[in-house]
Formats: sequence, structure tokens, C-alpha cells
Amino acid sequence: MTLGSSTVQFEFSFDSARMAQSYHADKRATVERRSAAVYLVASACYALHMPTHSRITINHEVMGGKPCIRGRRVTVGMIVEALASGRTERQLLEDFPYLKEPDIRETLWFAANLVQGRSFPLAS
Repeated sequence: MTLGSSTVQFEFSFDSARMAQSYHADKRATVERRSAAVYLVASACYALHMPTHSRITINHEVMGGKPCIRGRRVTVGMIVEALASGRTERQLLEDFPYLKEPDIRETLWFAANLVQGRSFPLAS
């Protein structure tokens, strides 16, 4: 920079890598806090809407004690596997006419709770 006849020089050090690292660490922490809050709210909502698995039963005399839908010989695993392989809910309801739409929803909810390590009451 030039002021009249004299020249002034500025020196400063800018560690962009350290600033970027600090920025991203703060950003990750914020995202992690938001994710934890969203998870807690979602868990509370699920708990309010479906306090028990009234449609899922376990009887050691039916399908070897696997979780079944309303005591029938249709297991939670069969429904989840069929959906994962591409079957639609409509196709499942046609294949198993004694099942209802809430049976399939509760089957998925039951499987999600198992995967997340939650404990919950079952229908007796």
C-alpha cells in the first residue's frame, strides 16, 4: 500500500487449513446434536403412537417360536424379507388375504425396534 511517498507493508499469517478444520468440527458437532435431538423426538412420537405390539405374537408352538402376525403362520421375517425383495404391500395383502394393512406396518415397526435394540411388550 502506498501513502504519499512512503510504502507500508502488511504481514499476516493465515492458516486456512486450521480454520477449515475448526469450522468442519463445529459443523459436525452441530449436526450430531441436531441428529440426537431429532432421534429423541422421533422415538417419543413412536412410543406415543404404538406403545405395544398388539399384532405380533410369540408362541413356541407356532412357527418354532418366531414372532408371528396375530398368531398366524406368517412370521415377521417372512414379511420383511418379501418387502426387501421388492414385493409391495398390496401384493402381500393379496398373497395373505387374512392380513390387514396395520399388520404390515406393525411388522416393520417391530423389526425396526429389534434392530435398534429396544425392548417392548408383546401381545399375549
